[in-house]
Amino acid sequence: MPDTRGVAAIEIAVLMPLVLLMLVGFVELYGYFRASALVTRTAFTLADSLGQQTKVIDDTDASNAASLAAYWNGAVTMANPLELSGRGAVIVTVIDDPTGKGKPHLAWQRKSPWSPGAVSQLGAGLLPAGYPFKPQDCVVAVEVFYTYKPFAITSAFWTGAPGNLTLYERAYYRLRFGNELVLSPT
Repeated sequence: MPDTRGVAAIEIAVLMPLVLLMLVGFVELYGYFRASALVTRTAFTLADSLGQQTKVIDDTDASNAASLAAYWNGAVTMANPLELSGRGAVIVTVIDDPTGKGKPHLAWQRKSPWSPGAVSQLGAGLLPAGYPFKPQDCVVAVEVFYTYKPFAITSAFWTGAPGNLTLYERAYYRLRFGNELVLSPT
C-alpha cells in the first residue's frame, strides 16, 4: 500500500493561493458592481427629483429644499459610501425649447461645487439620437462621474495594480409640471 501521508497538505498548498485569488477577485468585482449601481441610482434619482420641480434656486444654502446646494448634498448622500465629493462630479443640464419648434436648446447648466473642472459629455446635440423631444418640451439631464479605484484592498501589497476607472452615468427626465425649470438667484 502506497504512503499517502502529506498529500492533503500538498493539495492545500497548491489550491490555497488559487482560492485566495478567487476570493479577492470576487470582492473586487462586487466593489465595482456596487459603485456602478450607486452612480446609476444617483443620476436617476437626482434627475427624477429635479424633474418634479418648477424652480431651482442657484445658491449655496442647503437649508432650502429647492436650492441646488440641497441637490448636491442629496447626490453625495445617495452615492454613500462612495466618496462622490472627493472623487466624483455631478452636472445638471436643463434642455428646453423656447421657440416652440421642437429644437433642443441649452437653458442652463450647473456643476457640483467640488468639481468645477468637470466637463459634460452630452455633446452638441444635447440629447441622444432618437430622443422624442417635442415642441415646448423641457428635459433635465443629470450626469454623474466617479473615479473608481480598483484593487483598493490589495493595493497595500500590490503596488502595480491597474489604475483608476471613471464610472459615468447620465439620466434624462422630462419635467412633470410645466415646460420650464427656472434657475432663480434667490
